[in-house]
Amino acid sequence: MYNLLIIDDEIAILKMLTSVLKSKYKIKQAINGKTAINFIKTTIPDLIIVDWMLPDINGDDIIKWLRADKKYEKIPIIMLTAKSTEIDKLKGFEAGADDYISKPFSINELQARIKALLVRSIGAYKDIISFNQLELNLSSHKFLINNTQVTLTLKEFKLLELLIKNPDTVYSREQIISLAWEPNSNITPRAVDVCVSRIRKILIKNNCNLLNTVRGWGYKLNGLK
Repeated sequence: MYNLLIIDDEIAILKMLTSVLKSKYKIKQAINGKTAINFIKTTIPDLIIVDWMLPDINGDDIIKWLRADKKYEKIPIIMLTAKSTEIDKLKGFEAGADDYISKPFSINELQARIKALLVRSIGAYKDIISFNQLELNLSSHKFLINNTQVTLTLKEFKLLELLIKNPDTVYSREQIISLAWEPNSNITPRAVDVCVSRIRKILIKNNCNLLNTVRGWGYKLNGLK
């Protein structure tokens, strides 16, 4: 299920869009630009719907910020706004929006445009997953902390892939072996502990201690406080 981020300071719009789209997509909401940027830094959405007029950061400035960063530059973006003149639309596209829909709008049309953008764009950036300061490139097998590349073993990479895709989810040793490694192998739970210990040392060395032990249960990645 694709992750959509909706950025709009109109609560009624957020509730309506969430109600309509939640059966097909995982929805995150943001009522201002600061909240939206924090969400994006934590988990890269598959598509963003953004209003132009926000209380702190204008929608076009959020789009420019996204397009200036290689991690986010290919996220499909729909600008959904009451600004409807031709000049407004041109400014939206110049900022980097992929589509522009004026309020009031047809929900059926919006759904069709979301689907079209996902089909067209999803493959371009889906190989990159991130969580706070951590970033994995699944195609090149590169791991970065605060944009600095760090070398991992294959098992370390696969374990982090599982945890980054599911932040704040606790995984037991047995689940890690089954979901991230080789379920039919002779890998022992102790091997998981050793791998976690190595990863934790790497993270602490880079001032990024996000890997936590949940006593009696397993391991998880925690967000920044």
